[in-house]
Amino acid sequence: MSVVVWRKTATDRARMRDSGATEVAPSYHPCMAAQRRNDGPRPERIKSADAEDDIRRFAQLVKASEQKARAERDAERQRLVEERRVADEAQAEARRFDDATSAKERAARTLKERRARGASAGSIAEAEGAYKTALAALVTIEQGEAPDWAPAAPSTEATEATAAGADGATADA
Repeated sequence: MSVVVWRKTATDRARMRDSGATEVAPSYHPCMAAQRRNDGPRPERIKSADAEDDIRRFAQLVKASEQKARAERDAERQRLVEERRVADEAQAEARRFDDATSAKERAARTLKERRARGASAGSIAEAEGAYKTALAALVTIEQGEAPDWAPAAPSTEATEATAAGADGATADA
């Protein structure tokens, strides 16, 4: 005897009857057939310590993956901040170099002008000192250390003495 799945149309049922086949109730999905036969427990009714352990492990995995993602985002953010800091430092260094170059060029122009018009020796010496100072600042930026020939920076005591001497000179006059 052969088993044939029940058909919905009357024509199909008539053909099955004529062929001697037996009608069977439809089984659309294997899970539905198992539920009708009560072969096993339904998944929503399973409750055990194993399920609770599985849920706990799943929660731990989710938490760990969230922490990993957060750590990756923080690392990326730190990398971007570091890149920005390096770029800002490079830009500031370039700006300092440009400023030192323009200061040296201004000092050289001033020195040439004073020599060309025949200014006093004191004025030329002052322009030469400004030029040497500007050139030393430029070399320091380029090489990272001050050259041996660089003029010494005036100490605070010498600056105060000069200022006191100028004040005393005006007070006497």
